[in-house]
Amino acid sequence: MARGVFFNPYDPNTLIQHTFQAVMRRGDSIELEILTLWVLKEELATIGVGNFHTVNCVTENDIRQEQGWPLRGAYSTRNMDYRR
Repeated sequence: MARGVFFNPYDPNTLIQHTFQAVMRRGDSIELEILTLWVLKEELATIGVGNFHTVNCVTENDIRQEQGWPLRGAYSTRNMDYRR
């Protein structure tokens, strides 16, 4: 069985709003924030967030889970830490 990210009927280059909780580091302080960012569906599917992949897809979070690493809940940008 072939594995891969399933986009149909979605266009992988479509930007969507993705809302998530992030741990923000500001100097020595750490704060939780709810953020909404515009993200490519392709990025969310690759990570394994949202309904943009199938159960047969191998996602980044599948690999992270196999290795015992924390799962990612969002597509990262600078100055953000998504560790749980």
